[in-house]
Amino acid sequence: MSRIYLFAISLALGLVLMAAATVEADEPQEGAWPVAANPDLPMGGLFYGHPLMGEQTGNGILFGYEASRRFRAERSGLITAVRHNNRTLIQRNIDGRCKDDNIWCACKEGDLDRFTCGYHLANSYSLGNGGLVTIEIHADDESDQHLPSGTALGAIVAPYVPLEIAVQVYPVFELETPVQVEAGQIYHLVYRQLNPPTRCTRRGGYTVAEAAECDKDSGLIGLNGIWFSPSQDRGPWLGETAAILTRHSAAEGWTLDPDNLSWFEIRYSDGVWTGDAYTYNDGAATAQLIGGDNQIRQRFTVGDVARSVDGVWLRAGRRPGGGEGVLSVAVAEDGKEIKARGRFAPEDFRECAGGCGSWAYAPLDRAIVLELGRDYLVTFAAPAGAVYAATSGFPLDYAPYESQTRNNWENAGAQFSADGGITWKPFSGAYRPNRDLSLLFTVVGMPRSLTEARSVESAVEAHSWGRIKAGFR
Repeated sequence: MSRIYLFAISLALGLVLMAAATVEADEPQEGAWPVAANPDLPMGGLFYGHPLMGEQTGNGILFGYEASRRFRAERSGLITAVRHNNRTLIQRNIDGRCKDDNIWCACKEGDLDRFTCGYHLANSYSLGNGGLVTIEIHADDESDQHLPSGTALGAIVAPYVPLEIAVQVYPVFELETPVQVEAGQIYHLVYRQLNPPTRCTRRGGYTVAEAAECDKDSGLIGLNGIWFSPSQDRGPWLGETAAILTRHSAAEGWTLDPDNLSWFEIRYSDGVWTGDAYTYNDGAATAQLIGGDNQIRQRFTVGDVARSVDGVWLRAGRRPGGGEGVLSVAVAEDGKEIKARGRFAPEDFRECAGGCGSWAYAPLDRAIVLELGRDYLVTFAAPAGAVYAATSGFPLDYAPYESQTRNNWENAGAQFSADGGITWKPFSGAYRPNRDLSLLFTVVGMPRSLTEARSVESAVEAHSWGRIKAGFR
């Protein structure tokens, strides 16, 4: 064999190996922030749909010293303001929830007010006047635990007393100096309590007589948002990053709140808001079934840009005692034939009752383009005997919240059918009708999930309301 021939073979083989290496290098890595992320799109263009999940609203732990709302920046730029739900105990709660001689009636009949009733309750939005709170932005410490660095990159203009601004349920707090963040990096909104109670140091459980004497000119507050059954995965977008961490003294270690995730938004210097602001007030109560004649779907009009998608994430649960039938998904342009199909593995859905569940992924049988401005339907069905259930949430885009995060799914809505898809009705309940399934399309060329290999939850001890210490000092 001639040297020229051998050289040609070697050259060709080298080119093939180089090409293979290039393809492998260009493949998006699970958990990695992609170079191709688009800062002008919701979620950086990594996914399309609605990334949150829940079963009802949730009260975060009343923190004695600090709480952190951990998040991943989805675009680079200067942060100029932050906001969250300033949920405090109000007199209307005490009066309206007093029924059948319950614990609220004890507050009402014992003349406990919005400052003192919380000390008697087992679980309250606030104690006293909520204390004095400042908010800082911290970088992540880049440890396996992903804790706040301890160094403030910036802070709000001035601390606030929660009950003094109780009428502002979703206030905007301007930063004293803008803070630069980088897309894909983890940050923390750190809420520090500067004026905790000194006389009543337990988070509730006092007698009516004792509560009447508790601190009114100091107090505690928690971070309010959505609640879900503990230990549930938080989906491909939130991954293991989104979390509430708390500690009750400067010397104490951080603990993870396992079943709550607070609402928050951050504003960039160009006016763009990002963050998580969906609620599930009656999510479990309004869950809809999938199986046999029962189907669910999400209708939507594609916004911003056209997207090429190749798979679907859905958060749902598999009811105990139901059959093992496969849950299927079909994507179609409204009024037209199906463009792509997929099938979920039944074992990927958590077996549980109520509104609980887990995120599961179904690859589509072909990549399709969701064209800008067109209407689509993504429908979920299962054979008779199988019983799945899914919840829906709705954005805080109404008064008094007026959420502005671009991650709210606009021009979309969840529907259900009880007659095999002949007629459809919107998911509804006692709250708002414009609800969305916990559903995300994966975008071609982007990671399937941002969940990291290491488990943050296993690295930080989890403390829910049922496990917290009686005192905070």
